Amino acid sequence: MKRMMAVLVLLSLVLLPTRGLALSCVEPPPPDLAFEEYDGVVIGTVTGIREGNRERMLMVDVETSFKGVDKEIIVVEEDAEWGRSRLNAEYLYYLREEGGDWVHPLCSPTTQDTAIAEEYYGDKEEIPLEDVDPADLHTAGIQSEGMLFFGSVAVFFTMIAVGFLVFKRKKT
Repeated sequence: MKRMMAVLVLLSLVLLPTRGLALSCVEPPPPDLAFEEYDGVVIGTVTGIREGNRERMLMVDVETSFKGVDKEIIVVEEDAEWGRSRLNAEYLYYLREEGGDWVHPLCSPTTQDTAIAEEYYGDKEEIPLEDVDPADLHTAGIQSEGMLFFGSVAVFFTMIAVGFLVFKRKKT
């Protein structure tokens, strides 16, 4: 019986792992190199945040686009644990485009010091921005991991019930 309980404990550790929260970014590139490295470089204000399990969806009013972005309003995906964007704050964003969606990478050199844009990108041509109706933006793309969690919990309790039944059967 002790073996069975030991096996159940070990299986529960494998099936229900905890999250690791370590993140180490190398030194971000200087703005002139970062411009070449990222798909989109904009100055924008966060006007909305929608929280998900693993990501946050930011609605960003683009004030100036130096590269990639041609809309006045964009939706940007950001990691929920490590994302640092705050509502109504203005940022110089460095973005990646993934499947037509904008993503704020974890270690991008995004900053609230928007004055550096003039210093480094003042000679770059600004991209004209198109009007966007906020109702047309797709912000429902947050995927839920709830089913995975509930499935893991169900397996865990099923294993406990089976262990209990086996134990009870051996006693009789």
